[in-house]
Amino acid sequence: MNPETFSYSTAFWDYERWEKEIEWMALHGVNTPMALNGVEQVWMRVLTSEDFGLKESEVEEWFGDPAHQAWARNGAAQGSWTGGRPKKWLRRQWDL
Repeated sequence: MNPETFSYSTAFWDYERWEKEIEWMALHGVNTPMALNGVEQVWMRVLTSEDFGLKESEVEEWFGDPAHQAWARNGAAQGSWTGGRPKKWLRRQWDL
């Protein structure tokens, strides 16, 4: 799986769909899959910590929306093109 897959294919998968993918990977010998779910939450926690001191709104400006994550993560795009990421979506990604 490559970073673009997380935008095109998996951005809106739920746990049940991920479970199928994980089972497929295990059956095919994949033992180190790329897992970018929830990475924005990690970045938010780090960048808004006392060490970096950014505001949540400043960090949010750099996150791409679910369908454009690949471009935002590799630096080819900044911010959301469709009005942002719903907080519920961010939480679901973290929970996965």
